[in-house]
Amino acid sequence: MLKCDPVTAVDEMQRLPFLTSTIVLFVFALTDATHARELRKVDIDGVPRTYALHMPKRVASGMPLVVVLHGKGGDGGTDLENLGWQDKAEREGFIVAAPNALSSYDGVEPRRDLTIRDRLRRTVRDWRGQNLAQWDGGANDQALIAAIVDEAARQYAIDRSSVYAAGFSRGAFMAQVLAQKMADRFVAVAVISPNMEPAPSTPSRPVSFLLLNGDGDPVFPLGARPKYILDLWRTYNGCPAPSDSHPAPPGMKIEAMGPCRDGTVVEYVVMAGVGHEWPVGKPFALRPSMQSITLDVIVQVIFGVETSARRDELRRHILAVTGLGRNPLVLFATRDRRLGSHAPWARFIRARDALHAALVSEIRQRRDAPDLEQRGDVLSQLLLARDDEGRAMTDDEVRDELVTLLFAGHETTATSLAWAFDLLLHHPRALSSLVAELDGGASEYLDATIMETLRVRPVVALVDRHVRQAVGIGRHTIPAGAIACPNIYLVQRRADLYQDPAAFRPDRFVGQTPPAFGWFPFGGGIRRCLGASFATFEMRIVIPEVLRAVTLRPVSRRPARVRREAVTFVPHDGARCVVTARSQPTARPSKTP
Repeated sequence: MLKCDPVTAVDEMQRLPFLTSTIVLFVFALTDATHARELRKVDIDGVPRTYALHMPKRVASGMPLVVVLHGKGGDGGTDLENLGWQDKAEREGFIVAAPNALSSYDGVEPRRDLTIRDRLRRTVRDWRGQNLAQWDGGANDQALIAAIVDEAARQYAIDRSSVYAAGFSRGAFMAQVLAQKMADRFVAVAVISPNMEPAPSTPSRPVSFLLLNGDGDPVFPLGARPKYILDLWRTYNGCPAPSDSHPAPPGMKIEAMGPCRDGTVVEYVVMAGVGHEWPVGKPFALRPSMQSITLDVIVQVIFGVETSARRDELRRHILAVTGLGRNPLVLFATRDRRLGSHAPWARFIRARDALHAALVSEIRQRRDAPDLEQRGDVLSQLLLARDDEGRAMTDDEVRDELVTLLFAGHETTATSLAWAFDLLLHHPRALSSLVAELDGGASEYLDATIMETLRVRPVVALVDRHVRQAVGIGRHTIPAGAIACPNIYLVQRRADLYQDPAAFRPDRFVGQTPPAFGWFPFGGGIRRCLGASFATFEMRIVIPEVLRAVTLRPVSRRPARVRREAVTFVPHDGARCVVTARSQPTARPSKTP
């Protein structure tokens, strides 16, 4: 682990070492979270808001509080779990809270003429700041964070002089707002790679300020922007000129100003090799990132959920079920009730029942929605559907359809995306052809790449069908009542259907359609996966977006091995790769998939 306690040797930094060490952890995500977190709800100006809270096992009065602000499209609970805040809080004895921003749809009626792509972009969470010139009013994010601090003070008697805020990207914008507008509540803030700055506004009192970014960050590059921000805070806090040299751990450069008014410090830290989002130069697994994307899409678009509180609740239940259901052998081996309520099977049943209850609650609320007939999401369409006799589906029937969509369109699509990148990175010619086509605004090779990925790496190995009446296939007769299981994996690798069938060659599908009954990764017949079109559409959006944003290289020389996870085939290592460079924003071609 990178050790950074304290980051500087000067006496004036007495109030910042705690914040500096925790923020380094935030950027590098050096530990795995193992402790539980709690999702809390609070009403702000009539708008339901949520935040994740982690309490150390040993709670005492006078503990510090750290407020963590996620980036655009992020999630507070995910940050606490994935970035190591929970373990850090346990070791050092502080409370950590991670509020959730709102999306453009929260409390706002979505326009009916928006495309799916535009809807997706409007469902990402973002901080609004409140009462600042560069951002519309919208939700009162300042009031939310004030409520979190006040509740922690009432319930846990936190040390009011030890309240810190740390924000990344758009959350860094919000952290600057807090330092300006709520200086009476925060002793120090850490601003990490901000992608915008609030209008200048002198805080009511000096606040120690840490600005941190990487030298590989195109969103917040080295140069004029850091100097502008530092000059502002130097003025706010009445700081002297920065020191020329400052002790720093390897890979870091530190510029400090202090002592400033009231003993505060302004500090600027540059970290070598660090980018804006995915870590530059550090191996990581792609599949978890893809799972996060596809889960947000399912919850926000397919389910039609438009408020953060309901989204958070559904996400929490979904992740609980998927996490416990990844090893069905363990579940079935622990079905004996005598094993108690903490056995894997018992925990799975509780998680499943909680998910079902949340879905049924959502279904019943949606049935009563006055605009049900005007809505275009899948849930609303299922509620409006009628059979030949004019009967609607029951709540349980709709729930089962939603569960099918969820697990067929979330985990499987994420896995297909991970396989696509793993194969492309290990086949440079195919990757170059795809990038060249995308730069020209075409999509034929992209479609071929998706088809070839699903052929050579189908996520599900087989499908099953119940035979209603005896049927003859060649010299074989399958009796009525039997279960027939066409093997997707083997059929799509038949040498009589595909030349060099084991090779990844997207060219085989350029201008060509798959052979009849030789390509069926989504099954076939009238019971073909109902999420097939949406899954491929989602892949057509995500793959180009990633390739435009970053340059990737694989960690290993060979593609990932196939590992079985429940009924799916997944990359054994999560499709590990490295970001070697980030692309500068450019104008996109007018023709997009």
